[in-house]
This record gives sequence, C-alpha cells and structure tokens, in this order.
Amino acid sequence: SSTTKKNTKSSYKFAINHYSYDTTERSLAKRKLKRVNRNEEKSLLLAVRHRSELSKLRLLRTLASDK
Repeated sequence: SSTTKKNTKSSYKFAINHYSYDTTERSLAKRKLKRVNRNEEKSLLLAVRHRSELSKLRLLRTLASDK
C-alpha cells in the first residue's frame, strides 16, 4: 500500500507541474497532495500514540508480575 501512496503522490506532483496552464486541475492536484500529506502525518501520529499505549500496558504487566 505504501507504493500506491508514493505513486499517487508523484502523480499529484506530476499533475501540478504538467497542468501549469490549467489552473483548476493544478489546484485540485495541490489540494489532493496536501490531503495525502496530512493523512500520512495523522497515521504517523496515531502509530506513535498507539506504540506509547502498548508500552504503558507492557510496563503495567511487568509491574503486576513482579508482585
């Protein structure tokens, strides 16, 4: 799925360069590229948050097993 993401990103970038004369196509591609980048940031943040939650759970488990 990461390859498809890369492909869509590059295709949006291509569209931005290619449709320099067509402003509507270009702005659409720019908007979509922004959205892709935002979603990537969101998923990274979620992954980090999820990882920290998992480490908290692991810590609690180890503390419980020590008793």
